[in-house]
Amino acid sequence: MIKFWSLERWVLLLTLVFLLSTVGWFFYQNQQHELTRISVAHIEKENTTSAIKTSEEAPGILEGEQININKAPIEDLIRLPGIGSVRAEHIVAYREANGPFQTIEDIMQVSGIGEKTFEKLSEYITVNE
Repeated sequence: MIKFWSLERWVLLLTLVFLLSTVGWFFYQNQQHELTRISVAHIEKENTTSAIKTSEEAPGILEGEQININKAPIEDLIRLPGIGSVRAEHIVAYREANGPFQTIEDIMQVSGIGEKTFEKLSEYITVNE
C-alpha cells in the first residue's frame, strides 16, 4: 500500500472536493435549463373612458390627429392603420429616394400601399406642415 504524507493527503482531499463540486455544478447548470414553466394570468380591464380618445380604426392615432408622411419617423408611421414596420420602412425609403410627397395620394406609389390601404389611412395623414 502507498503511504502518503499528511500534506499529500490534504492536497488529494482538496483535489477530490474540487472535482466533485465542479461535476456537481455542471450537472446543476444543465438541469436548470431543461424545463421552465411560465404562467400568464389574463386580467380583464373595465372599459373606462379616458381623457384621450383614440380612433377605433386606427388604435395608435389620437382622435383628430394627422401624421405628416414627409417628416414622420418609422415609429409614428407604424401607428397608422394598415402600416406595419415593413411598409413604414418603404415609406421612409421612398421619400428619401424621390423627395417629399406632394399629395397624400402619392403614398400609393410606395410598394405595398394600394387603394384599400390608402382609404384606411387617408384621414390620418397629411403632407402639410
